Amino acid sequence: NSISARGVVDTQVLSGTTYTSSSSTLILELQSIDVNQNLISNKYDYIVFYLDPTDLTKFYMKIDADPASSRKDTTALLSAFVESLNFRYNIVNPADATKVEITLNLARIVRGQERTAQNSTSIFFKNKF
Repeated sequence: NSISARGVVDTQVLSGTTYTSSSSTLILELQSIDVNQNLISNKYDYIVFYLDPTDLTKFYMKIDADPASSRKDTTALLSAFVESLNFRYNIVNPADATKVEITLNLARIVRGQERTAQNSTSIFFKNKF
C-alpha cells in the first residue's frame, strides 16, 4: 500500500496525546479522502508512527482522521519485537524534510536463539505544503 502524505508535521495532538516528530516518532499529514478516494479540500488526516513510551519494544501506528474523511481513527500494533527504530530527516527541522530514512531493527528469542531482522526504507515528499 502507498499513501500520499503532504509532509511531516512537527507536533500534533491525537486523542489527547501530544506527539512530536523526532528520531523515534514520525507524524505525517495526509489530505482527507471521501468514500470514492477523492481528495477533500482543506481537510487533513494525521498518521503517527511511534514507539510505546512504556514499552520501547512495541511499535505503533495511529490514525487521526478528519470527521469528513473516509479513513477511520485507529491504532495498530506494527511490531512487538523492536530492538531499535530511527527516523532520520534530511534537514534539522522535521517539518521541512523532503526525505525521511527509516530504519527498524527487530530482535526476538526463538527456541533459545536470538533472531534479528533489519528493515529500512525512505520516504520522499514531492510536493511540500
